Amino acid sequence: MFKTALALAKLSLEKRKKNHIALNFIFTGNPGSGKTTVARLFASILHDSGMRKASTCVELTAQGAKDEGIDEFRKALKQAENGVLFLDEAPDLDPSGDFKGKPIVNELLTTSENKRDSISIILAGYEDEMHSKLFSFNEGLKSRFQQVQFEDYDEKELCAIFHKMVSDRGWECPEEAGIITAKRLAKQRSSKGFGNARAVRQVVERACQRAMSKGISDENLVLTLEDVIGENPLYNPKVAQVRQKFDSKIGWDSIKKSVQDLVELCGKNYQLELDGKPPYPVFLNRMFLGNPGTGKTTCAELYGELLKHLNFLSIGDVVKKVASDFIGDVVGASTKKTATILSSAKGKCLIIDEAYNLDNSLYGKQVLDVLVEKVQNSETDDLCVLLLGYEQPMLEMLRKQNPGLARRFPREHAFCFEDYGDRALLSILNGSASQSNVTIPSEVSERFLQALAMQRSMANFGNAGAVNTMLQTAIAKAVARDDLEYDESGKMVLAVADLGLPDADNEDPLAPLENLYRMEEVKKSLQNLRNAVLVAQREGTRIPEVGHFVFRGSPGTGKTTVARVMANILCKFGLIATDRLVETSGLDMTGQYVGQTKTKVTEMMNAARGSVLFIDEAYELGIGPFGQEAMTTLLAGMTDPTYKGTIFVVAGYPRDMDQMLDRNAGLKSRFTHFLDFPDWDGDDCIRFLRNVLEQESFVVKDLRVWQAAKSGFDELIAYRGWGNGRDVAKVWKEIKGFRSNRIVDLPPEEEPTIHLADVIGAIKQIVTDRKPPVGPSGRAFDPPANKNLPMQTQEQRKEDHKVEVKVEEVEEKQDVEQREEKQHDGRDPGVSDHDWAELEIAKKEHAERLERLKKERLDAELQEELKRQQKMQERLRQLMNCPAGFQWFQTGGGWRCGGGSHYVSNDVLEKHFMRDV
Repeated sequence: MFKTALALAKLSLEKRKKNHIALNFIFTGNPGSGKTTVARLFASILHDSGMRKASTCVELTAQGAKDEGIDEFRKALKQAENGVLFLDEAPDLDPSGDFKGKPIVNELLTTSENKRDSISIILAGYEDEMHSKLFSFNEGLKSRFQQVQFEDYDEKELCAIFHKMVSDRGWECPEEAGIITAKRLAKQRSSKGFGNARAVRQVVERACQRAMSKGISDENLVLTLEDVIGENPLYNPKVAQVRQKFDSKIGWDSIKKSVQDLVELCGKNYQLELDGKPPYPVFLNRMFLGNPGTGKTTCAELYGELLKHLNFLSIGDVVKKVASDFIGDVVGASTKKTATILSSAKGKCLIIDEAYNLDNSLYGKQVLDVLVEKVQNSETDDLCVLLLGYEQPMLEMLRKQNPGLARRFPREHAFCFEDYGDRALLSILNGSASQSNVTIPSEVSERFLQALAMQRSMANFGNAGAVNTMLQTAIAKAVARDDLEYDESGKMVLAVADLGLPDADNEDPLAPLENLYRMEEVKKSLQNLRNAVLVAQREGTRIPEVGHFVFRGSPGTGKTTVARVMANILCKFGLIATDRLVETSGLDMTGQYVGQTKTKVTEMMNAARGSVLFIDEAYELGIGPFGQEAMTTLLAGMTDPTYKGTIFVVAGYPRDMDQMLDRNAGLKSRFTHFLDFPDWDGDDCIRFLRNVLEQESFVVKDLRVWQAAKSGFDELIAYRGWGNGRDVAKVWKEIKGFRSNRIVDLPPEEEPTIHLADVIGAIKQIVTDRKPPVGPSGRAFDPPANKNLPMQTQEQRKEDHKVEVKVEEVEEKQDVEQREEKQHDGRDPGVSDHDWAELEIAKKEHAERLERLKKERLDAELQEELKRQQKMQERLRQLMNCPAGFQWFQTGGGWRCGGGSHYVSNDVLEKHFMRDV
């Protein structure tokens, strides 16, 4: 540029104007790379070379220009005329997003073009922001400026800057201090925001502060190696203090080991730096995985303090956020909020609690993408991000989202917080009790631990939170007791009764099964299990695992009821955490599209953790691709330690259940108890009915009631679809309905009584609904019509002699039209209204007779009647076949087919065939 200025000076004024060069520039690069310094020097060079009349350099920031307004900016331009205007952080003008910046940019456009021979304008900032915020607003802006890129300083330059700054301050330091500092800082080169000389200055200032804190004199301004790069982490007393805080925490065994490994790694790196060798990488960002109450937040605070003393964080404080804090309400808002939070957390430890909730929305995905962009997991970031939450959903989020997220937060470097064991829970309990001024006797502590141990198998066990909740509940119950006691120090003494736990010693857990029928096998199996538990508790050995159950039986045999009772029994045995029963079916667990089935099954298993999962109609599992996916997911859950303490019960028809289990041998092997539920017989039904009557205070004075009920149940049992207990309950409901209809207009009974008529009516109603159709309908007895047999017309019947008539074949079209006409009411063409009405009456009387026979349950008479009618139909077909195949009905003095057009008199029947009928 200086040579260009000399060449221009030799030209005439006229030619100099024609060859004028615009001297507006854009300086891009990281902070501390010398942009402002170069701008000042540039103003002097322009003046010295004669290209500007003054060496003035007016310096502004974009934010300052916006704050002062366009009028003050024009004054600054006027002040910089014949010199240089330097506008730092120019992208902050943001003319598209900030109305204050737009007029300033417009003024820059005008001035840079119209006054390019009298003023030089220099804009400074990051290159990417120049393009996204300025050039995108007006492409003409880019053409008016020349770009100059300021590269980050390399190691040698950083080292030189370090020693110059130390020397300028009047200090001395070892040569290797500058080399190590330069190598550390050079790791940040090419990363946005690297401070270059400013970063060096910060290191020098911290070193001087450390040195001055130890006491110095004017004659002895010397920086030691430790002043510059810090103490060896293995011998740093502040690091040791933080480690002691970690070690004092209950549990956290794996966390303490990870902290020890981190400190030792930093110690190795410290020595490697002294030896001039590259250090090993250190991962600062981590996932904290575990259930609530395990101390994740407390650990995060200690972790931030540790990183500060290891010189990874400049501040070390903790910034606590949840997933919703990052989510905006419009497109783009989430990205801005995330960038703002990350910027404000610089030098600190940022906690994102329940981070997996970011996996549930588009805006959450945007947040994760920004994290991947901004967080590089480098020890030079001066930022630590911790993702806190449950392990499974967190790992699922890493698997589904941006692959870079898993690299930023590697699973192998996660801090895993295990649920507290009994000893840790006891320590927490004693500590909480001491703080609450409460004394807990040993027998009460033992029951506390038993209850907490059962809760541990449930989903989302609260650990320390569960201890505090149970303790506060016990204290509240103790205060309400009249016999509350205090120890010698005045502390409240808790009792076992304050825990609100069921007293299994005074109750028979199997008692509820006494009200169920045909439960001998079930009772025996559960009794065997109970005995094993009692013996193990008495001998102090390991309590046997419950295993999983297969219930095989028809509907209404008590499978669901037994499952509910069994949940209560197992809870009282102390084998599961809660007596809750989670009910579902094989069909409900099967999805309708890929991925839905696994989600459904997993949700049900999570809901049933620590309790009983009852899957009715389980034979639907394994049918089709989605059913197979459900079976595979269920099998994986049964072997997953996550669901330890969960009892799986599958139920269904015996044959269907066996076929389902045979389809997957692995699944079948997971079930250890196979219980069969037999169908009820008539005696079971009567026993159930007697119990219900007694419970509802009904009486039976007529013994025939029980006989009728027994007979009715025996009949119902013979029909397909017998529902066992469900049908008995349905019969009882009908009995009460018939009784209500009987006594509604009568005076109140002294004792609610069930009469014989109530039972007979109810049984008949159920039998009628359940019994398959018996009476012939239309063509029930008629075989396919044989068109070659002779038929007798109504006119020929009147002559009282038999005449054969040949039936002519008709075209298919006519036959179809005739059938369509008959579909309305079955009446043949040409049948008189009188004959049709008579036939309708006959049909009705026939149906009523069959119905009466059915309702009166005269089986023998009914069968005899059916045989007689079938024989008569055969005779009628032999005498005169109906071409349409209708059944014959008796009307007046003869028989008429169902269509109405064919008739046979009783005299003809008597004469030819019916004497033996």
